[in-house]
Amino acid sequence: MTAAHLAEYWGGSEPQTYRTVVFYFIAPLVMLGINFLGVEVFGWIESIAGGLKTVLVVATTFTLFGMAGESKSCVSFSSISMLTISSET
Repeated sequence: MTAAHLAEYWGGSEPQTYRTVVFYFIAPLVMLGINFLGVEVFGWIESIAGGLKTVLVVATTFTLFGMAGESKSCVSFSSISMLTISSET
C-alpha cells in the first residue's frame, strides 16, 4: 500500500486505475510467483538483486561525496586530509 501511495507523488496524466492495478495486483502476483520457484532460482534472483543493491549504495555514496566536495560549505576529503597533515607537523 505504501508503494501505491508513493507512486501518487509522480502523478502524471495516467489514471489512478493503472497504478492501483500495478501495485495492488501485478506486483504481489510477481512476488508470489518468485516464491513458488525452486530454491536454486530464488537464490540466483536474491544474489543478483543483492549485488545490484550494493552497487547502487556504493555509487550513491561516491556521488554524494563528489557533490559535497564541490560545495564550499561542506567538509570534503581534501580539507580533512589537510587537517590531518597540518596537525602532525
